Amino acid sequence: MAMASGESQWITGESARLHAHSIRARYDAVLVGAGTFLADNPSLNVRHSEFQEFINKAIVLILEGVRF
Repeated sequence: MAMASGESQWITGESARLHAHSIRARYDAVLVGAGTFLADNPSLNVRHSEFQEFINKAIVLILEGVRF
């Protein structure tokens, strides 16, 4: 999450970040809404050192125009 200045701010702990990277390492793609993608410009690749073989793996699917 970024502050208004653009500076990054963690909103989760290390165990939650490790879990998120383990999920990204196990699956082939990440699905994200177009609004989130455009507003947040998220890095959805694997960057955690415990998953070296998957570093920078990222296939991002952007979902646009669907309302639930």
